[in-house]
Amino acid sequence: MLLGYATAARSSELAALNIGDVAETAEGLVVTVYRRKIKKYTETAVPYGSNPATCPV
Repeated sequence: MLLGYATAARSSELAALNIGDVAETAEGLVVTVYRRKIKKYTETAVPYGSNPATCPV
């Protein structure tokens, strides 16, 4: 749920994610999401959060 909020993705976009769509970096994650509404892939950077309980990574 936190990853969906951090990427501003719809539930169908989250359900369509594959493990290959998520890449780990030193700063957090880079998530490639297919946006069905605009019919394009977008890359979204998701940084580590300051609170471990609410960190989307």
